[in-house]
Amino acid sequence: MTADRHQLRAAISEEVDRIDRMAAHLWDGDCDFSADSGHPGWSYGHVAAHIARGSDFLSGILLTGSTDAGDLRGNALERSREIDREATRPGAVIITDVEQAVHRFADLVLTLPDEQWSTMPIVTEGRSASVVHIIETWLREMRIHIPALALNYEPNGDPAQGECQLAELLPLNSRLLHSSVSP
Repeated sequence: MTADRHQLRAAISEEVDRIDRMAAHLWDGDCDFSADSGHPGWSYGHVAAHIARGSDFLSGILLTGSTDAGDLRGNALERSREIDREATRPGAVIITDVEQAVHRFADLVLTLPDEQWSTMPIVTEGRSASVVHIIETWLREMRIHIPALALNYEPNGDPAQGECQLAELLPLNSRLLHSSVSP
């Protein structure tokens, strides 16, 4: 889904609008965040925390340009622990966290200087991920996991659609760990 920065900014704005509508629906509904989400071992709280921490993780990469595999591995391990801790918080706290993390990412991207889009390659174990790739990863993550917060969500059973896209940015050891703990 390679696109120019204007298309990506528009896509982010549309996705944030969709997430805001979903959050409003969750505020109005009676979502039990401790209920099983359909992702093995994950409650709705886990999915929501994954969305928030994933948005913050990608924001951190864009802000710092971190390319250190050790930092990414440490972030992946800490993020997994955070997701487990945060999954049990009250629903209002979970929803607010998702909204704020998503808006932080969107605000960062929408204010990213144009020259940074082409001059900030991020390298992980010999692989590069441009700003565009980071944004496309965030969009895929949102399109995979936000629908899982719908109260009537039915997974389509297609494993390619349910894979966590954040894992492709991690060093190999962290990808193996991450794939064992995330939907």
